[in-house]
Amino acid sequence: MTMGIIYGRNDDMTSTRDSFLELSDAGLLAECKIDCFRGTGPGGQHRNVTDSAVRLKLLSANIVAASARFRSQRQNKNDALKKIRMQLALELRDPPGAAVSATPVVSVKNREYPGYLAGLLDIIYDSEYKIGDAASRLGASTGKLVRILARDPQAWKWINDKRTIAGMRRLTKS
Repeated sequence: MTMGIIYGRNDDMTSTRDSFLELSDAGLLAECKIDCFRGTGPGGQHRNVTDSAVRLKLLSANIVAASARFRSQRQNKNDALKKIRMQLALELRDPPGAAVSATPVVSVKNREYPGYLAGLLDIIYDSEYKIGDAASRLGASTGKLVRILARDPQAWKWINDKRTIAGMRRLTKS
């Protein structure tokens, strides 16, 4: 179960997303309930005897992420933490705050990327999903903003889902 969009709630909740995104992995893990379990599916004997799959629940935001991709519980915890960070960036909206650059300063794989993406999506949300308006606020072209969104499958799905709900045309990759 995940939380819907939060926008303009009290200061404690709106600042929570960014404070969670800024936490170290150990700090974020301390805020989560951790469940270890046996993964299902292929993997042979190892999968049937160890609790290497991990489910993390960020209690204060009611966000859940699980990972069973790896044979190692440590790797699965790290993978679930990445998923938690991306869900925070995708699902919780704050009023646009600090300036966001239209030029990504980090790679999609970088630990700081969810914070960058969250700021970008806040501006798009505040612009009512109008890419041209958001691009103007960012000082970028519409095409550049579309390319930034298109390189991240989760962000691409987010913007197209929101635009569809708003009765707008889906974006297409050029």
